[in-house]
Amino acid sequence: MAIDVEGRGTAVSYQIICDCSVFGAGRIERLYNLWLDGAISRRQARTCVFGTRPEVRVLSVQPPIVTDFAKPNTFLESAMKAKAILPFAFCLLSAGDASAWNLRGHMEIAAIAWDQLTPRAKARVSQLLRLNPDYDHWVEGFSSREKSKAAFTRAAGWADDIKKKDDYTDDGEKPSGPDSARNIGYRDKLMHRYWHYKDIPFSPDGTQTHDGPEPNAETQIITFRNALASEASDDVRSYDLVWLLHLVGDVHQPLHATSRFTQDLPDGDRGGNDVKLCEKPCRNELHAFWDNLFGTGTSTRAAINAARKVDDAPAGSAANEDVHAWIVESFELAKSDVYKPPIGVGGGPFTITDTYKRKAKAVANERAAIAGARLAKLLNNALQ
Repeated sequence: MAIDVEGRGTAVSYQIICDCSVFGAGRIERLYNLWLDGAISRRQARTCVFGTRPEVRVLSVQPPIVTDFAKPNTFLESAMKAKAILPFAFCLLSAGDASAWNLRGHMEIAAIAWDQLTPRAKARVSQLLRLNPDYDHWVEGFSSREKSKAAFTRAAGWADDIKKKDDYTDDGEKPSGPDSARNIGYRDKLMHRYWHYKDIPFSPDGTQTHDGPEPNAETQIITFRNALASEASDDVRSYDLVWLLHLVGDVHQPLHATSRFTQDLPDGDRGGNDVKLCEKPCRNELHAFWDNLFGTGTSTRAAINAARKVDDAPAGSAANEDVHAWIVESFELAKSDVYKPPIGVGGGPFTITDTYKRKAKAVANERAAIAGARLAKLLNNALQ
């Protein structure tokens, strides 16, 4: 299979020629991104994957293509080598743990925020980010003039990066003991997965609910914001900064603000992670679908460029500095725009429609704009 993309002015021509005998993970991921971008329909993507016709040609002029694609993970590469798993490859693309927006989404939010920082805030965050052990990796390939923005943009993914680092300890999804809320800078080698969300519970069928634990995203944003504005050491403030770059984005993802309790999921759906979008052994689920709405690219430069195309946040939204109110906004959006048809009550499986996808993309873009504006205001105030 080959995918050729030819730009014609503001329009983009997509020509997809599918040959399932050489179908690999990278090809499937490109199809997935084309589907997310609205360039092709689910039926057209499935036609290519399942090979019901030897050749499929799709021509679309809107929207622009995402040209930066993530490298397939090891699991997917291995799965592609097994012909028995191939029919389920398309579903596997968006499977994963709860990481709020994926790296591309977090970077776009950070890039939006950077453009709204004061000169003083830009200078200070640039100093603090140099203390992160991954700084050299973040700025590799960028000119001296570009490095500050590149580091700020890429740093937004660091709180997820540590989940894959050997020197960090996975302390689970639930906080336990005083170490779960400590703020000691880069000496802290816990992953703190529970800092990424605050689950406000609800039930559409009368199932009993229970509140999520603390610390959570709300408590930690407040803690890190206060520390950033204090006389804490630069090591602590650098650590707090990279967490803030991530967590402010997290709490603007609707599924990082709720857990839905139903009769077949009496312990909650873990922010949509337990709501399936296809039959087993496919692993596609609702949370990952929302995480991937910005595409799955990992290029910092591409994220910066994409952020320039995002519409401004609604007037006045950045003025709201109440972290709890941000989370309530996301919670209400989860009820009104995430858990809506074709998403029914329970754990599924449900089938995402193109109409649902288009609405989800619009919601995600607006939440990214708002998150970027609020992140910028938080940092400008803390570093004034």
